[in-house]
Amino acid sequence: MARKRSCKIGGQAVMEGVMMRGEKSVATAVRHPDGHIVVESKRLVNSSPWWKKVPILRGAINFFYSLVDGMKVLMRSAEVFGEEEPSEFEKKVAKKFKVSLFDVAIWIGVVLGLLMSVFLFIMLPQFVLSGLEALFSWSASAFLKNLIMGVIRMLIFLLYILLTALMKDVRRVYMYHGAEH
Repeated sequence: MARKRSCKIGGQAVMEGVMMRGEKSVATAVRHPDGHIVVESKRLVNSSPWWKKVPILRGAINFFYSLVDGMKVLMRSAEVFGEEEPSEFEKKVAKKFKVSLFDVAIWIGVVLGLLMSVFLFIMLPQFVLSGLEALFSWSASAFLKNLIMGVIRMLIFLLYILLTALMKDVRRVYMYHGAEH
Protein backbone atom coordinates (compact mmCIF):
# COMPACT_ATOMS: atom_id res chain seq x y z
CA MET A 1 0.00 0.00 0.00
CA ALA A 2 1.36 3.41 -0.96
CA ARG A 3 2.13 5.78 1.85
CA LYS A 4 0.12 9.01 1.84
CA ARG A 5 2.34 12.07 1.63
CA SER A 6 1.33 15.41 2.97
CA CYS A 7 3.03 18.75 3.10
CA LYS A 8 2.57 20.78 6.26
CA ILE A 9 3.80 24.05 4.81
CA GLY A 10 1.63 27.10 4.33
CA GLY A 11 2.30 30.67 3.41
CA GLN A 12 1.09 34.16 2.88
CA ALA A 13 1.89 37.01 0.56
CA VAL A 14 3.31 40.08 2.33
CA MET A 15 4.45 43.53 1.23
CA GLU A 16 6.95 42.89 -1.58
CA GLY A 17 7.48 39.27 -0.58
CA VAL A 18 6.26 36.00 0.89
CA MET A 19 6.13 34.24 4.23
CA MET A 20 6.34 30.44 4.41
CA ARG A 21 5.61 28.47 7.56
CA GLY A 22 6.32 24.84 8.29
CA GLU A 23 5.94 22.73 11.40
CA LYS A 24 9.26 23.82 12.90
CA SER A 25 10.12 27.20 11.40
CA VAL A 26 8.86 30.27 9.59
CA ALA A 27 10.70 32.37 6.99
CA THR A 28 9.91 35.65 5.32
CA ALA A 29 11.56 37.04 2.19
CA VAL A 30 10.96 40.71 1.34
CA ARG A 31 12.35 42.70 -1.60
CA HIS A 32 14.09 45.81 -0.31
CA PRO A 33 13.60 49.01 -2.36
CA ASP A 34 17.21 48.76 -3.61
CA GLY A 35 16.44 45.30 -5.05
CA HIS A 36 18.12 42.89 -2.65
CA ILE A 37 16.06 40.28 -0.80
CA VAL A 38 15.88 40.45 3.00
CA VAL A 39 15.29 36.98 4.48
CA GLU A 40 14.30 36.51 8.11
CA SER A 41 13.66 33.10 9.66
CA LYS A 42 13.01 31.72 13.10
CA ARG A 43 12.41 28.41 14.79
CA LEU A 44 8.97 27.81 16.24
CA VAL A 45 8.48 26.62 19.80
CA ASN A 46 7.16 23.06 19.78
CA SER A 47 4.34 23.00 22.31
CA SER A 48 1.27 20.82 22.68
CA PRO A 49 -1.29 22.67 24.78
CA TRP A 50 -4.45 20.80 25.77
CA TRP A 51 -6.63 22.74 23.30
CA LYS A 52 -4.76 21.26 20.30
CA LYS A 53 -6.59 17.99 21.00
CA VAL A 54 -10.12 19.50 20.92
CA PRO A 55 -11.31 19.57 17.26
CA ILE A 56 -13.51 22.69 17.02
CA LEU A 57 -11.60 24.68 19.62
CA ARG A 58 -8.30 23.77 17.90
CA GLY A 59 -9.54 25.22 14.61
CA ALA A 60 -10.88 28.42 16.14
CA ILE A 61 -7.72 29.10 18.15
CA ASN A 62 -5.43 28.24 15.23
CA PHE A 63 -7.46 30.59 13.02
CA PHE A 64 -7.02 33.40 15.56
CA TYR A 65 -3.28 32.74 15.90
CA SER A 66 -2.96 32.69 12.10
CA LEU A 67 -4.61 36.11 11.93
CA VAL A 68 -2.28 37.54 14.58
CA ASP A 69 0.84 35.96 13.07
CA GLY A 70 -0.21 37.05 9.58
CA MET A 71 -0.70 40.64 10.71
CA LYS A 72 2.71 40.64 12.45
CA VAL A 73 4.47 39.33 9.35
CA LEU A 74 2.61 41.77 7.10
CA MET A 75 3.52 44.71 9.34
CA ARG A 76 7.14 43.52 9.60
CA SER A 77 7.39 43.24 5.82
CA ALA A 78 6.11 46.82 5.52
CA GLU A 79 8.85 47.89 7.96
CA VAL A 80 11.55 46.06 5.98
CA PHE A 81 10.27 47.46 2.70
CA GLY A 82 10.02 50.98 4.09
CA GLU A 83 13.01 50.72 6.47
CA GLU A 84 11.48 53.26 8.83
CA GLU A 85 12.87 53.67 12.31
CA PRO A 86 10.36 54.13 15.14
CA SER A 87 9.65 57.79 15.83
CA GLU A 88 10.60 59.42 19.11
CA PHE A 89 6.92 59.33 20.11
CA GLU A 90 6.75 55.57 19.47
CA LYS A 91 9.91 55.03 21.51
CA LYS A 92 8.56 57.09 24.43
CA VAL A 93 5.22 55.26 24.43
CA ALA A 94 6.98 51.88 24.29
CA LYS A 95 9.25 52.83 27.17
CA LYS A 96 6.50 54.33 29.34
CA PHE A 97 3.75 51.72 28.82
CA LYS A 98 6.01 48.69 28.15
CA VAL A 99 4.16 47.97 24.93
CA SER A 100 5.02 48.88 21.36
CA LEU A 101 2.62 50.78 19.15
CA PHE A 102 3.33 48.09 16.57
CA ASP A 103 1.77 45.42 18.83
CA VAL A 104 -1.19 47.67 19.63
CA ALA A 105 -1.74 48.28 15.90
CA ILE A 106 -1.67 44.54 15.24
CA TRP A 107 -4.28 43.80 17.91
CA ILE A 108 -6.51 46.65 16.73
CA GLY A 109 -6.18 45.36 13.15
CA VAL A 110 -7.07 41.80 14.15
CA VAL A 111 -10.11 42.88 16.19
CA LEU A 112 -11.34 45.24 13.45
CA GLY A 113 -10.76 42.56 10.82
CA LEU A 114 -12.80 40.01 12.77
CA LEU A 115 -15.61 42.50 13.39
CA MET A 116 -15.62 43.55 9.75
CA SER A 117 -15.73 39.96 8.51
CA VAL A 118 -18.60 39.09 10.87
CA PHE A 119 -20.50 42.14 9.65
CA LEU A 120 -19.79 41.62 5.94
CA PHE A 121 -20.26 37.87 5.71
CA ILE A 122 -22.82 37.09 8.41
CA MET A 123 -24.88 40.16 9.32
CA LEU A 124 -25.03 41.96 5.96
CA PRO A 125 -26.23 38.93 3.93
CA GLN A 126 -28.89 38.23 6.57
CA PHE A 127 -29.97 41.88 6.51
CA VAL A 128 -30.16 41.90 2.69
CA LEU A 129 -32.16 38.65 2.67
CA SER A 130 -34.59 40.02 5.29
CA GLY A 131 -34.96 43.17 3.21
CA LEU A 132 -35.67 41.16 0.05
CA GLU A 133 -38.28 39.05 1.87
CA ALA A 134 -39.97 42.18 3.24
CA LEU A 135 -39.79 43.99 -0.11
CA PHE A 136 -41.30 41.14 -2.13
CA SER A 137 -43.54 39.77 0.67
CA TRP A 138 -42.36 36.17 0.35
CA SER A 139 -40.80 33.57 2.56
CA ALA A 140 -38.14 31.45 0.89
CA SER A 141 -37.35 27.84 1.71
CA ALA A 142 -34.21 27.09 3.75
CA PHE A 143 -32.41 25.94 0.58
CA LEU A 144 -33.28 29.14 -1.30
CA LYS A 145 -32.29 31.32 1.66
CA ASN A 146 -28.91 29.61 1.87
CA LEU A 147 -28.43 29.92 -1.88
CA ILE A 148 -29.27 33.64 -1.86
CA MET A 149 -26.99 34.31 1.13
CA GLY A 150 -24.19 32.35 -0.56
CA VAL A 151 -24.54 34.48 -3.70
CA ILE A 152 -24.54 37.66 -1.60
CA ARG A 153 -21.38 36.51 0.21
CA MET A 154 -19.66 35.76 -3.09
CA LEU A 155 -20.59 39.18 -4.44
CA ILE A 156 -19.28 40.87 -1.29
CA PHE A 157 -16.03 38.90 -1.52
CA LEU A 158 -15.51 39.71 -5.21
CA LEU A 159 -16.32 43.38 -4.63
CA TYR A 160 -13.84 43.42 -1.73
CA ILE A 161 -11.09 41.92 -3.91
CA LEU A 162 -11.81 44.35 -6.75
CA LEU A 163 -11.89 47.43 -4.49
CA THR A 164 -8.78 46.52 -2.53
CA ALA A 165 -6.92 45.76 -5.77
CA LEU A 166 -7.34 49.45 -6.64
CA MET A 167 -4.84 50.27 -3.87
CA LYS A 168 -1.29 50.11 -5.23
CA ASP A 169 0.28 48.38 -2.20
CA VAL A 170 -2.49 45.80 -1.88
CA ARG A 171 -2.31 45.07 -5.62
CA ARG A 172 1.40 44.25 -5.15
CA VAL A 173 0.55 41.90 -2.27
CA TYR A 174 -1.94 40.12 -4.56
CA MET A 175 0.83 39.76 -7.16
CA TYR A 176 3.06 38.04 -4.60
CA HIS A 177 0.21 35.71 -3.64
CA GLY A 178 1.00 33.51 -6.64
CA ALA A 179 4.65 33.26 -5.59
CA GLU A 180 3.56 31.98 -2.18
CA HIS A 181 1.77 29.08 -3.87
